[in-house]
Amino acid sequence: MEMKPIVLGFAGKIASGKSTLSKEISQHLGWQYISFGDYVCTVARSRNLEESREVLQNLGASLIDQGIEKFCQSVLAQVNWKPLQPLVIDGIRHVEVLKTLRRIISPLEFRLVFICIDEKFVMLV
Repeated sequence: MEMKPIVLGFAGKIASGKSTLSKEISQHLGWQYISFGDYVCTVARSRNLEESREVLQNLGASLIDQGIEKFCQSVLAQVNWKPLQPLVIDGIRHVEVLKTLRRIISPLEFRLVFICIDEKFVMLV
């Protein structure tokens, strides 16, 4: 039985495993994978910026300030996403980004997976 196409978005704290899990699910389902973090890193490289966490967070905030719609569309364009294609999205960090993505991908169903892991466990890994 074939699964109906939906979009799965992943969110969670740093080092929660969201990237690892979202990539595995994308590969298992054969769906395209995109990452907000990868997109911001690509923009940083194109601007010859350092790829430190602080610089990337500031750049991400700047990209959002320049327009959430444009930011989300640019991330989707990384993989030439077309409407009605199933997709796995990693690194959703803002409610407004989530709302914008839901509107853009409509009428596809959007499911957000929030990864929550005890910080004590993260230290052991």
